[in-house]
Amino acid sequence: RSQGGNMSANGDMKKPLIASTNSGTLVDNFFIQERNLMFNMAWPMMVSFFCRMGMASVDSAFVGHITNGDYSPKEFLAAAGLSDMVTNILIIPPLAFNMSLNALVSQAIGSGNKKMAGVWLQLSVFWLTITYLPCLVSFFYVSDMLRLLGFSENICTLAGLYAKWNVFWPIPNGWYQCMRFYFQAQGNTRPAMYNNMFFLGGNAMLNWIFVFGGPFRHLCGWHGFGFIGAAMSLSCSRSLQPLMYWLYMFCWKQHHKETWPGWNLDFLQRDRIKIFMNQALPQVGTLIFQAALGQTTTLLIAQLGNLSIAASSAATALTQIFTGGLSAALNAVCGIRVGFHLGQGNGFFPKS
Repeated sequence: RSQGGNMSANGDMKKPLIASTNSGTLVDNFFIQERNLMFNMAWPMMVSFFCRMGMASVDSAFVGHITNGDYSPKEFLAAAGLSDMVTNILIIPPLAFNMSLNALVSQAIGSGNKKMAGVWLQLSVFWLTITYLPCLVSFFYVSDMLRLLGFSENICTLAGLYAKWNVFWPIPNGWYQCMRFYFQAQGNTRPAMYNNMFFLGGNAMLNWIFVFGGPFRHLCGWHGFGFIGAAMSLSCSRSLQPLMYWLYMFCWKQHHKETWPGWNLDFLQRDRIKIFMNQALPQVGTLIFQAALGQTTTLLIAQLGNLSIAASSAATALTQIFTGGLSAALNAVCGIRVGFHLGQGNGFFPKS
């Protein structure tokens, strides 16, 4: 069949988009083009995930070096690790409402109905915000949860205080993920990478200032906020990240214009909510199970004492930077490309 003109018998007709060999492998243009496209999307996303996880690891590194106060460094690190164990489970359920964006937005782009990509973003932001409010209330009861699990009073008090100062960032962080997934599903992945790289360094600077006083330690004798300074720095960094990204992508570059339907209540139509929920709700249980399974090791190690908790927290802070980014990036890229080809009505390419 001709495409943009008649093909000669000796030209494009002899060079099919997809061909099968005796071994059943895919060859030629489609495989090469798709491989290159996926690689160009994946590596900036891997750097982005690396930087995002690195921010939390920087906090742990600073907490583990606090020597002032009434507690030892291992107690500070153990408390921060247990606080993160609980809060990481508490923040998971609403994230299901942005996990579906990769597939939904790319499918809208593939189908040519580009304005639907903006509708999915609006639904994601709306439901994520609504469902996060009750989850954040539970941050104020982290110390009580840990007491029920039998941890010492000192550790529970420190962990509860650390959790309360982390209550500010989950909603802005969720908005940031919504915007990132919205644009990366359209193939625009590098701005988020640069933004994350900038705030990785910015978070380290804020930790230095908030935990130890930074330059003010020598200028005016201020020694920072100590333990809670690490939570303050993370809250500041993850609240400023979406603001910077929104200003760049929406206000300055206006990359959203082609796929943005405008702000109105049309995104709350019943049929759209039903489609969105069919994608998002099944992921709630999956995410909770994965988060609980991932924190089981921390809970078991915690029974061995504060030193074991601190050692586990330090090891996790280092290794998660390298282990989490690759799988997350590859899963996202595969979901994006499958959604795009399904949106085009081609059921064969996604299998490839």
